[in-house]
Amino acid sequence: MEAHEIDDLVGIYEEGGGVKCRDCMEAEDWRDLKQENTITVDDIEGAGEWVYCDYCEKKL
Repeated sequence: MEAHEIDDLVGIYEEGGGVKCRDCMEAEDWRDLKQENTITVDDIEGAGEWVYCDYCEKKL
């Protein structure tokens, strides 16, 4: 991923369908980062619905 894409990253979709926010992501999450499982600011704004982290329950 390019640097500007990482700056816009607010979280990831996990393999089991869960959501993890940027603050809850661990080193392993950053190493395994793939374009198809990222959640960006644009994704959130375009979705029209709220997304919450399954770990800390923070709204993304």
